[in-house]
Amino acid sequence: MIHADISISGDVLKSTHELLAHIDKGAEKAIAHALNRVAVGARFEIVKAIGEKHEIRARDVRNAIKIKRASYNKLQAQVDSTGTVIPLEDFKHSPSGYNQPRPKIGIRVKVRKDRSGGVIPGTFFIPNNPHIFQRETEDPRSKLLKMYGPAIPSMMRVVLDEEGEQGIQDRAEARLEREIQHEIDYLLMNGAK
Repeated sequence: MIHADISISGDVLKSTHELLAHIDKGAEKAIAHALNRVAVGARFEIVKAIGEKHEIRARDVRNAIKIKRASYNKLQAQVDSTGTVIPLEDFKHSPSGYNQPRPKIGIRVKVRKDRSGGVIPGTFFIPNNPHIFQRETEDPRSKLLKMYGPAIPSMMRVVLDEEGEQGIQDRAEARLEREIQHEIDYLLMNGAK
């Protein structure tokens, strides 16, 4: 599991409390809403970065990245990436399915967009089954093994290592400042209602 915490500094909390002291839980509302919007934005950014580097659907990545939302009592949001390995057929592969003739050397799979991919020797589809398999040994009667690619947390780690975790963190902090200011402005105009 990989997670990123999004929280605020004591200085920001203090200044927000001072500005919204006349509104019940005003600072907590502003900060919690801002943190949650930043967490959604961070997830979007991570999903996009993984999709730019890996041959996987954005929906599959988004479903594996969860947001623990901030509340008025807990002014911290968290973006978690959990999940197990992904079936190999969810990545770009050729032949494209079990209705194609069985390849003699194996199925070509491409996990990363910046790499050419390659043939995994001995892999095949079974008729009317969408999964990619390989025999445990060369014996044609040996156990069938379902083939898997990397997990979303592994892909997220690759992206954070290559893109620079600090870059995503810096953008999240800059957005958090803007979102808090937006929430303060909103509550100053509408908070008493």
